Amino acid sequence: MVVMKGRITVPLLLFALGLAPSKPAEEETAAPAEAAASDKVVYVITLHKTIDAGLVYSARRRVAQAKRDLYDLVIFEINTYGGFAISGLDLGELIANVDREDIKTVAYIPEKAISAGALIAMSCHEIVMGPTASLGDCEPIFTKPEGGIETAPEKLQSPLRERFRTFAKRNDYPPALAVAMVTKDLEVWELELKDGSRRYVLKRDLDKEIRELGDNLANEHVVVEKGHLLTMGTQEAVKYGFCKHVAKDFDEVLELYNLKGATVRRAEVNWSEELARWLEKLAPLLMMIGIVGIIVEIRTPGFGLPGIVGITCLVIVFSTKYVAGWAETWEILLFILGVLLLAVEVFVTPGFGVLGVSGLALMGVSIILSFQDFAIPHTPWQRDFFLTNITMLGAVMVAGLAGALIIGRFLPQVPVFNKLIQSGESASVLTTAQAPEPGFETDMIGRIGECASTMRPSGRIRLDGKTLWAMTEGDFLQRGDRVEVYRVEGNRIIVRRVSDA
Repeated sequence: MVVMKGRITVPLLLFALGLAPSKPAEEETAAPAEAAASDKVVYVITLHKTIDAGLVYSARRRVAQAKRDLYDLVIFEINTYGGFAISGLDLGELIANVDREDIKTVAYIPEKAISAGALIAMSCHEIVMGPTASLGDCEPIFTKPEGGIETAPEKLQSPLRERFRTFAKRNDYPPALAVAMVTKDLEVWELELKDGSRRYVLKRDLDKEIRELGDNLANEHVVVEKGHLLTMGTQEAVKYGFCKHVAKDFDEVLELYNLKGATVRRAEVNWSEELARWLEKLAPLLMMIGIVGIIVEIRTPGFGLPGIVGITCLVIVFSTKYVAGWAETWEILLFILGVLLLAVEVFVTPGFGVLGVSGLALMGVSIILSFQDFAIPHTPWQRDFFLTNITMLGAVMVAGLAGALIIGRFLPQVPVFNKLIQSGESASVLTTAQAPEPGFETDMIGRIGECASTMRPSGRIRLDGKTLWAMTEGDFLQRGDRVEVYRVEGNRIIVRRVSDA
């Protein structure tokens, strides 16, 4: 019940005297409409925050649900500053292909649909905006290696403009204004006809359009100047023909489509998809830690903390990509095969040859494929994305190798790290030795032996007729090299090369 303070209104006084109808006339007409809408269902798919691969995967699940069940209206609630262009293109195609004739798609923009968000909104049949919402500015940009940003080249702007133009023609938005959201070098003119209607044309088509209109033309002026991107507020979007309705809240959206009282089913990003999106941002760091862990584990005897950490990080990376729909099972198996080949090369065969190179190549290929949803790039966007993934992988590999070398060179001298790295392997360090006896450390130091295997930096040495596990402090030694025991930490033997001189 609503209580009005300060005065009694005339309608309320008439009602108290029984001289007024019990319900206002507008409520009498609204009630049947609300009753008719009670058996209808509205499906709301939220597209918030950054437009990325994880959101595309989540949207595929929710759009499939909308196509599978019976809904009277599908609303895409968009509130984003944008994100990755390739993800925006994927989402736009996904929405445009909601091909059931009985489903109308509506983009509801309560606050903002900028960049990739504008492309997604354009793919819907109609756009509804909040009173102070914004739409536009979809210029593709890239971060420069030396810092700052730059506009994408024409070969990448062109396919994006084509998508905007296609969606505009399909959903009856002005194509000339649509492409002006992408490229700032386009000048757009408004032609006002004598019947009050308006047309929007690019500067290059202006003369031809004016000749065709002849005496029907009343006025013309520039609406988007060259060097500027089109970004519209709500009133501009209404004027230019993009925004179908203005709604102050979601309830008003339902009223606009005569669906007040309908059942509303909101399809949000679920917790697992949100977790995958968060881990996606950490994928390069996790991948670098995983590579460092595997390299350190391969170079140390037994199996301990580096291997556990490395495998865990890589499992998280591939699981995230799998959830996002990019990493296939065969790509994960390809990575495992690469790790196995690398392990065989290190532990079984001398030197570093075909198996090691093949293992690293398989690992690299599987990682790149897991970061994209295509095998061979065909479009300019895919080619650029492919090159970005290769650059990222190269940087991660270099950082991983550098990290492994630093760990192998300096951290073995840290007692705490020694204990951690030896977890699970200490029993195998002296594989053929008896339990340490009093004076074990001092008796061992200074003895001369030879490498029984390649040491990178761990491996086997032959000492007084016994084969033992030992390691260097980062040096690589070949089988047969003479070594001297110069430090023993617990039952861990540290050796160094003996100079022939």
